[in-house]
Amino acid sequence: MMAVGRDSKDLIGPLLAVNLVFYLIVLGLAGWSVDKYINGEQNHQHLGGNPATSFMLIYALLSGVIGASSMLVGFVHLRAWRNDSLASASAMAIISWAITALAFGFECKQILLGGHREKRLKTLEALIIISLLSQFLYVVLLHAGVFRSRYGPGDNNSKKPETPPTQIVESRPAAAKGAARDATSSKETFYVMPERTGISGQREIDHDAAAAASGQMYESFLMHRAHAISKDPTISARGRSF
Repeated sequence: MMAVGRDSKDLIGPLLAVNLVFYLIVLGLAGWSVDKYINGEQNHQHLGGNPATSFMLIYALLSGVIGASSMLVGFVHLRAWRNDSLASASAMAIISWAITALAFGFECKQILLGGHREKRLKTLEALIIISLLSQFLYVVLLHAGVFRSRYGPGDNNSKKPETPPTQIVESRPAAAKGAARDATSSKETFYVMPERTGISGQREIDHDAAAAASGQMYESFLMHRAHAISKDPTISARGRSF
């Protein structure tokens, strides 16, 4: 049987690597361009631009930083493949895609205004478009896992803790002649307190099973006492003072 979410997991891995490379290149080109604008070199031979360029560069810089961070969170989710990691990866993916979409909007305005745009600025524009589309595909794959377990981690991290059955060890002979015994039985009976694994992973007492075990202990005591009285009636008289 195919593992839960295997269809989506096989696609997310390569897509994360590709998107990370794109966002790192966008971050490098946008950082270099912003540095030139700060230095007043808007007419650099590899830059150029128009009044919308500065806005596009700021949002391209933000999309590069947040997009690369989103890919790192995605790698963590790919490694853990749990519902909680899916939630954080989906949130980061939507935020990074939204900021990339804002950068794309300013890029469209820059193209409409026209003007002199050199090759590095045009390369940045192309990478923003590619990042927008690839990030959108990544968001779709992640949210397919939210709505369908076939494309996500499913319920593999929400298993209910198992409750072990009540363990009763009885009818063990006394270790020595002088050992203390029940007045109605020549054998000792030992009961193990039932435990279970809680949600936090720690061992805790199963109170329902403990109540059932207490009832079994009392029934066993009465049975042994009745058996002893049938052999020695004087035990009944001694038991009244107990």
